[in-house]
Amino acid sequence: MEALRLFKMFKKRGQLTIFIILGITIVFIFASLFYSTVYSKKVVMEKEVKKVIGMDNKDIQLFVETCFDTSIRTGIGLIGKQGGYIDPEGIRFLQTLVGNVYILYDEGQNNLPEISETGVYLKDYIRQNVSGCVDELRELRKNIIEVSEGDIDVKVSMHDKSVNVELTQDITVKKGGNVFKLSGQNKNVPSKLKKVHEFAEMVINTIIEYDNRQVHWPEFISNPDKYTDFLSSAGLSLEGEFPVHNNFKNFIWDIKDSSGKEEFGFRFGTNTIR
Repeated sequence: MEALRLFKMFKKRGQLTIFIILGITIVFIFASLFYSTVYSKKVVMEKEVKKVIGMDNKDIQLFVETCFDTSIRTGIGLIGKQGGYIDPEGIRFLQTLVGNVYILYDEGQNNLPEISETGVYLKDYIRQNVSGCVDELRELRKNIIEVSEGDIDVKVSMHDKSVNVELTQDITVKKGGNVFKLSGQNKNVPSKLKKVHEFAEMVINTIIEYDNRQVHWPEFISNPDKYTDFLSSAGLSLEGEFPVHNNFKNFIWDIKDSSGKEEFGFRFGTNTIR
């Protein structure tokens, strides 16, 4: 009897131990599942927060980049149409079907800007436009973000087949407790602005020689190969014919470059004394 009683007692203790172990195991499993769920949600939440912040950062950065790129291309286009200027002042022009053509040599007056001056015009144009875009961004999202604008600087360098523009900016964007600074930009835009400026300089120097009676005819009449060779070697072309002896006094030079994805042109007029 005593043995049977002891057997039943140990049996109950064994069952209790099993229940305790099972209980601990179940609690551990639920705790693990709960922790995993909470941790997983936390990781997802952190990723989403970073994603939202990252999207804002990227969207704003892209906005400024697009403005920068558009300003470069628009500025180069204006310079080409306006004889090396962004805002020509005090320069006589001819009204034509394709717009105003500025007279870069006007009866002894040389109005062709130096290539370095043209670079300054382009630089100022880009800087003003980027600053305007930042102001627009600040106004459009004034209830969402805070934009602090510091110095915006632009450097322009001309090459035979491209224009390089570097943008450095001190622009900080704040959203809630998150602050990030916009990065600078560097664009190398295909453009033969420097080469067409060289051609315009060549033309005007030839006309100055003619007006000073150093030659009988301008060289582009007596020796047009020099000019056609220069244009073709640079991948440029003159719309229409070269001037001849009876139409060169007032002539419109319309230089084209169709080699790239975007057509580039440089247009100017000359008006001789003789």
